[in-house]
Amino acid sequence: SNLKTEFISSGKSKKDIFNILCRAFLKSQVKKRICETTPQHIFYIEEILQIFPQAKFIIVYRDGRDTVSSLLKMPWRPKGTLNNAKFWSSYIETGIELEKKLTNTNLMSISYESLMENTEVICTRICDFIGESFESPMISGMEECEALYADWEASWKHKSQESIDSSRIGSWQKELDEDEQRLLEYVIFPQLKKLGYQAKKPQLKLKLQLRLAKANLEFYWRALLRFITNAIN
Repeated sequence: SNLKTEFISSGKSKKDIFNILCRAFLKSQVKKRICETTPQHIFYIEEILQIFPQAKFIIVYRDGRDTVSSLLKMPWRPKGTLNNAKFWSSYIETGIELEKKLTNTNLMSISYESLMENTEVICTRICDFIGESFESPMISGMEECEALYADWEASWKHKSQESIDSSRIGSWQKELDEDEQRLLEYVIFPQLKKLGYQAKKPQLKLKLQLRLAKANLEFYWRALLRFITNAIN
């Protein structure tokens, strides 16, 4: 096949192999661009740019309280408010540092809330950033798309087939009880403030201080076990 021939004749570098796979995928889908949405790539953006200096990256920030509230429902995420709060915070701090280092040629950031509330305006900005013209079907007619996700992902990705709306903004206030809300705001307050979200660092009652101390102890104990296991292996 042509794909096999390309692999044989290529230089077999990671860049060569990735480019071959991308070209094959684009041809099969009759598309001209690849959009990769793996969140963990934020930790490797500088390395990716060394290989693909023309790459474009878009960071979407979302209120951490809503994000954690959603993550708590994900079957693939560890349980616990603290675990997911620290997970969100690590991504946010990485994004903020990247904004300081990279130019707006390679990186742009938007907020989830602005995307939901001013969809056409934000999507036009995104199109300008990647060098495309905005067209209204980009934000409508999602029901016509095929296989946006695998069947096993349906429980948390089904809304990608629905019309864009802002109903999920502020959902944490309905989905988390008062103790969870206070604990979450206490833990992620620094990042919420950096991103400009309205928040006040709450005072924690003794029972929540003890709960936080216990959760921190468990978190760092698991981290230590992972480090030891990786070192042994």
